[in-house]
Amino acid sequence: FIQVGEALYGAHWREQMAAALGVNRRTLHRWSSGANAIPDRVTGLLLGIVGRKVALLSGLCNYLDAAWLDIQQSPRYAPTPQKEKGPQA
Repeated sequence: FIQVGEALYGAHWREQMAAALGVNRRTLHRWSSGANAIPDRVTGLLLGIVGRKVALLSGLCNYLDAAWLDIQQSPRYAPTPQKEKGPQA
């Protein structure tokens, strides 16, 4: 539960997740601390939220991939030279 919150919303996930689930932060805190059981419906709601985030990120990845290909095919594109690494001690 906490991992899902952090993956979706970052380190300060509780407020955003509570809003997305339509509950107050205290309820969310009781769920994440184990004081109260997480209702089954919340799993379904989180699955939907994660699915939408995955679809959004996948679309952004496709967009950036296409943009990167366009950049590489541009006559102005010059790859950044890689620094040579010295011998490992």
